[in-house]
Amino acid sequence: MPDYDAPQISTGPPAGTKETSQRVDFDTDKFEQQIYQHGYRLWWSRASLCPCEGNSQTAQVDPTCQLCRGSGWLYFLPDPLLEHEGEDASGNEVELNEAKDAVSIQAIITSTTGDPKVFEKFGEWIFGTAKITTSRDNRIGYRDRLVARDSAITYSQLFKASGNSTVIVSGLRSVNGLWSPLSKVHMLRSVDTVFREGDDFEVTSTGRLLWLGTAPSDGTVISVCGEFIPSLIVMDHVYAIRDTMVSHKTKAKGLAAQYERLPVHAMGKLDFLADD
Repeated sequence: MPDYDAPQISTGPPAGTKETSQRVDFDTDKFEQQIYQHGYRLWWSRASLCPCEGNSQTAQVDPTCQLCRGSGWLYFLPDPLLEHEGEDASGNEVELNEAKDAVSIQAIITSTTGDPKVFEKFGEWIFGTAKITTSRDNRIGYRDRLVARDSAITYSQLFKASGNSTVIVSGLRSVNGLWSPLSKVHMLRSVDTVFREGDDFEVTSTGRLLWLGTAPSDGTVISVCGEFIPSLIVMDHVYAIRDTMVSHKTKAKGLAAQYERLPVHAMGKLDFLADD
């Protein structure tokens, strides 16, 4: 074990779980094992309001803000102790992304229903949404970001070239950047030019577009169709009152009380569809 306090974030299955006789209560450790055996790998970043949103007259964000890039939200590691990497409290290896602003966790993700009654009630909010269930220790909150590590979706978007050599991932229907990190490009063109991968551009390891040679002039409208890495934004205020009573014949590991936390459940939505 590391010589510093372990972060209170779960990045792997609970330690020391053993097969026992039938229980009358909900066995949270066994449920969490299912998350880590069958869940998706995600990069989790916690969200906080950006100070640029403090406009006393309009309460709008600064579109030129260098901190949030006009989104109004800042993303950072859920626990400062994660900066040490090493291991979590159960001895699982902690893995951070390249930017050091997200930690790898696992979660069960399921799509919402297509029942017509749901469409009547919620309209287009239903599109791009998913149900997310993760460890009881991963207390995800409103507007937190969860980026899929092993999945991709295909869609097309427009953006305006800035004249810079790199097209950044700025999300939230940005007109000057990519909605999500790119994993593959099928087509990239302006009105009069088709750009070729390897000759005119390349996709970086972080999902950005890098122009090779001279970048398109500022204001040029570019169409890109490709495979993007899904980024989900938590769109509800996750309820923290989720616990279960522990059977009198069993003892919760490390807990003296009769109750212990349940896995966390939340609703998420694709980043570029998550309009306020």
